[in-house]
Formats: sequence, structure tokens, C-alpha cells
Amino acid sequence: SLKAIQAQNVISCGKHYLAKEQETKRKNGFARVNDRTSSNMDDRTLHELYLWP
Repeated sequence: SLKAIQAQNVISCGKHYLAKEQETKRKNGFARVNDRTSSNMDDRTLHELYLWP
């Protein structure tokens, strides 16, 4: 958890844990800037799929 990481005096942030699976196969050995995918999504999708209680 983030609290456990931060207890070890490491700076951490939860933003990299959300919607990460949208970046699969990001580097294929021939990756260029245009080959990357985006994790942009609207607020409703983010909350309903990733931030539910």
C-alpha cells in the first residue's frame, strides 16, 4: 500500500496504479513516440471502473 511505502521514507503517489493496463505492449523493441497509448479517460469512467469503494 502507499502508506506502507511512505512509512519507509519513500515518496510515492497513487496515480500510477490507476488505468495502467491500458499501456500494455507499450515498448515492442521498435517503439516510437507515436506507438504509445494514452490512459486519458473521463471522470465518470475513472470513478466507476477504478475508484469504486
